[in-house]
Amino acid sequence: MADPIWILCIPDCGLEEFDTLTEARDAFDRAVDHLRDEASDGWSEDVESLRLFRCEVVAQLRLRTVATAEDDTEDGERCRDAGWGYFAEGVVEETEPEVEALR
Repeated sequence: MADPIWILCIPDCGLEEFDTLTEARDAFDRAVDHLRDEASDGWSEDVESLRLFRCEVVAQLRLRTVATAEDDTEDGERCRDAGWGYFAEGVVEETEPEVEALR
């Protein structure tokens, strides 16, 4: 099983990703302190929107270089014509057995 990632959702700030629970929990605690400090009555109205999630990676997109501008191929020519340094394709990698468990 792949290691989990930690996602912190902060109101009006968006999402932050962390590799460890310790890092994520420290950021969560700092966000709580910040929300408390900015409210006149001790708590911001947004405080209940603060969330920390444990997530499992089940799929990701990897780029695979197909050709570079230096290649003496049709794809290399395509790179040169378009002004690209390289041409890549996206390959979806699924993490088994996590994907099967979701089906």
